[in-house]
Amino acid sequence: MQRGGDMNNRVAMHQACASCKHQRKRCGEDCVLAPYFPAERMQEFQAVHKVFGVSNVIKLVKDVNKERQKETAESLVWEATCRRNDPVLGLLWKIQEITGRIRAVQDAAAIAKPEHAEAAAAAKGGGCSVQQTTSSGACMEWCRWDR
Repeated sequence: MQRGGDMNNRVAMHQACASCKHQRKRCGEDCVLAPYFPAERMQEFQAVHKVFGVSNVIKLVKDVNKERQKETAESLVWEATCRRNDPVLGLLWKIQEITGRIRAVQDAAAIAKPEHAEAAAAAKGGGCSVQQTTSSGACMEWCRWDR
């Protein structure tokens, strides 16, 4: 009786992962996908399964170092989600969007760089062009940046 109780406690502590639930098999302690696809991430796992297949996901996760396995699983989820959202372009639309953002930032930096250089040169060379004396006789400089 005691032994059966211990067995039930152990099973209750280790719930089947999304992959094992999908395959309707027992989820062992050595399950490769359990840390990355717990039971509550079933929808994400189903998307990954639909795009890559269970055996390919297991191979992909096993083939990388332990330190990179979580990153690999997250990448697979991201790729599968992109493919689910846009079956034709998949990741391509996201890559194009990110590339567009990078170009916009580079363009803004290219415009701002000369302006920043002019401002820095003016500050170094005493770029303040207007002086005003207060009623107490103290000299105040008012900066005017010529653009």
